[in-house]
Amino acid sequence: MSSPQLGFWGLTFKSIVAHTLTYFLLGLAALAVLNYSELYARPDAANCWAHSCGCAAPGLRS
Repeated sequence: MSSPQLGFWGLTFKSIVAHTLTYFLLGLAALAVLNYSELYARPDAANCWAHSCGCAAPGLRS
């Protein structure tokens, strides 16, 4: 049996879905393993976070 080749849009869609799912799942794994709530409760890390996203996303500042 021969499988049909993916066209440009099929390959593009498949790549987008694969990258999105991978990014999301690894983000969840990092959230569980790295304990971000404890990390960003520290003053030095919280200060760093505020400076890194201050201009790009002012609504995220606390």
